[in-house]
Amino acid sequence: MTAYRLLVAGSRKGGIPDEIVHASLDVLVGRWGLPSGVIEGGAVGVDQAGKDWAIARGLPVAEIPYGRGKRDGVSPSLWGKRRNWVMALAGQRNERELRAAVFWDGMSGGTAHMLAVLYTRRVPAAVVLLPGAEVLDLGLEELALVPKFEPAGVMP
Repeated sequence: MTAYRLLVAGSRKGGIPDEIVHASLDVLVGRWGLPSGVIEGGAVGVDQAGKDWAIARGLPVAEIPYGRGKRDGVSPSLWGKRRNWVMALAGQRNERELRAAVFWDGMSGGTAHMLAVLYTRRVPAAVVLLPGAEVLDLGLEELALVPKFEPAGVMP
């Protein structure tokens, strides 16, 4: 298997149980092999569960925190979109392969934007659509068919 970094993202709202995140990541690792590290956004919910999952397996974690936008004087809405780009680009440094596990309720605009960024960057993604927590392994063509897919726009 090719070495890859795993980006873990999803809605901060909705109370997605850590057990669903952990079990879904275990399923993906069974398909893709163990990643060389995990990238997450430092938020409560999915990000924290992904971080906990990685630490329990001895994997390094790169955290791209949301709060940085306030310090930089960027509006929260714009910073969230910028952070999605930063997370995707961070995972593709040094020609390392990036894959993503995205936990989505089908309504979160920020998570929909992350899916659009991943599609634009041609990053393979597995989407866990909630409720039901069924892991869908999406190729690039299929990713464009995800409900609420929006073009990612211009990279900041």
